[in-house]
Amino acid sequence: MLYEAADFQMDIFAMELNKFLDSILDIVYECARGRSLFFTSFSPEVCMLLATKQTTYPILFLNDSSNWPTGDSRALSTQTAVHFARRWGLQGVVMASEPFVAAPKLASFIRGKGLYSSSYGAQNDDPEMAKVRARSLGCFLSV
Repeated sequence: MLYEAADFQMDIFAMELNKFLDSILDIVYECARGRSLFFTSFSPEVCMLLATKQTTYPILFLNDSSNWPTGDSRALSTQTAVHFARRWGLQGVVMASEPFVAAPKLASFIRGKGLYSSSYGAQNDDPEMAKVRARSLGCFLSV
């Protein structure tokens, strides 16, 4: 994303997203052959374009809200990410695991808005952290 170029002292490089996504969708439709799949992106623009270009596969908004500074207001917090996902008809949000462990009720908040929630990160591999999250959702795990 463009704001990251300055953060990482990189040259600014922009691609034509419409053509980029059309190429990806062409290959997916040609090769998916009934497989279950979903799209994810940290780029709100990519999520918006995918939502307008196709309705076959779910789209989840990836974000590092509350975990890494962002130059995009749509990913500043879980609440803004959820609002963005609902506004564009996305099916859910995917966040780093740390906010879910720090505030386990976030998953219930997201699900309460009719969205899927998922996470990525090292804390997903820690059985104790998984138990914390499961308890907040009313699940019981024996790990």
